Amino acid sequence: MFSSASIKKGKKTSIGSYAQEQERVMGEGQEEWKNKKIDDKMPRPHAVIVVENNYGGSVKEAILGRIDEAGVKRKVRDNAVTHLTVYANMPDYTTRSEDEREQFVHLLKKFLEKKYGEGNVVDMRWHFDESTPHLHATVVPITQDGRLCAKELFAPTKKSMEKWQRQYYAQVAGPLHYSCLLYTSPSPRDMRRS
Repeated sequence: MFSSASIKKGKKTSIGSYAQEQERVMGEGQEEWKNKKIDDKMPRPHAVIVVENNYGGSVKEAILGRIDEAGVKRKVRDNAVTHLTVYANMPDYTTRSEDEREQFVHLLKKFLEKKYGEGNVVDMRWHFDESTPHLHATVVPITQDGRLCAKELFAPTKKSMEKWQRQYYAQVAGPLHYSCLLYTSPSPRDMRRS
C-alpha cells in the first residue's frame, strides 16, 4: 500500500498549457496531449473531479486570481515561478471509501497550507484518465508579507526534497497507514524545469 507525492515549479509562461492539461481541455489546434499517459478516449466528466477551486474550476483563473487577491505589487515577469504543482496518489484508490478519499484530500491540503501558507492552495483535482488515479494540487507561492516568491517558500535541493518527502509521509501518508517510497529526488536542475 504505497503512496507517492512530488512537487515542481511552474512559470507564468506555462500557466495556459498547465491549466489545459489539468482541466483536460485541449487548446485550439491541439490534437494530442503532451503527456502520452492520458487516456483521451475517457469522457472528461469521468476523467476529472474538482475538489477545490473557488474560481469556477479554472486553474489559470485560480493562479492569477490568488496573485491579484494577495495584492502583489510588482509586475509578474514571464519567467517568474507563479505556481507549484503537486502530484499525490493513494494506494488502490478504487478500494478506498469515500470518507478515506476525503481524508486524503484534507490531509494533503493541510500539509501544503502548513508549508506554503493558508489560502495558497488554489486548486485540487483528481485525475482518473491515467493508469493510477491521482490528486493534483496547485499552490501559488505567496509569502506572508504578500510577495510572489517561490525561492523563499520552495528551494528544491536534494536535502530539502528528501525532507519534503519525509514530511509528506508523516503528515499525509502515515496517518492513513500508507507506506511511502522515499526516493532520492531529482536534481535541483530538473526541478527548475517546467
